[in-house]
Amino acid sequence: MKKSTSVRKKKKWSKDQKYLLLLVSPFILFLIIFCYIPLVGWVLAFVNYKPGIPLFKSQFVGLQNFKYLFMFSDDILNALKNTLIMSGLGILSSVLPVIFAIMLTEIPAHRYTKMVQTLTTIPNFISWVIVFSFAFSLFSREGAINTILMNLGIISEPTNVLANNDAVWYFQTGLGIWKSLGWNFIRSNEKETSGKEKR
Repeated sequence: MKKSTSVRKKKKWSKDQKYLLLLVSPFILFLIIFCYIPLVGWVLAFVNYKPGIPLFKSQFVGLQNFKYLFMFSDDILNALKNTLIMSGLGILSSVLPVIFAIMLTEIPAHRYTKMVQTLTTIPNFISWVIVFSFAFSLFSREGAINTILMNLGIISEPTNVLANNDAVWYFQTGLGIWKSLGWNFIRSNEKETSGKEKR
């Protein structure tokens, strides 16, 4: 027993270990500030919080706020349905970059594939605010598409695609695919090449 205690007392931090701890300390501090301190905000779920009133002065209500999730009201069911539909469409749209990558790799003209890859990757670097303003200028009631169709006599009244409940799923999914198709193609292509290298 005396030998084991003496061995434990002799263990000290070496210079290399101190330097490594010093190098890691900014990242640990970053992790604490941005990952653990924000967890204090979870207290908001258990109090009747109102803006302007300090958090410690808010009324504690326990699990009362969670009761709305299990009341199965029309609003909760509608939000749940929309979430499940959007998640399902997101999963389906993630298959398209793989198909797109296979189609491009089968084309023998490398210059054409590079051009298509560049053109499809550019939308990934465009902000969603700009994408929405672009879609609004095209598909709103006073947008370019409605104006062209009315001038050609194809339609008599403009249709607002952005406010159409039946078309919103297809429209949002199409915008998401258009914005992320090229970038997801690069990611899937990198995974495929890294898998071949490991083999």
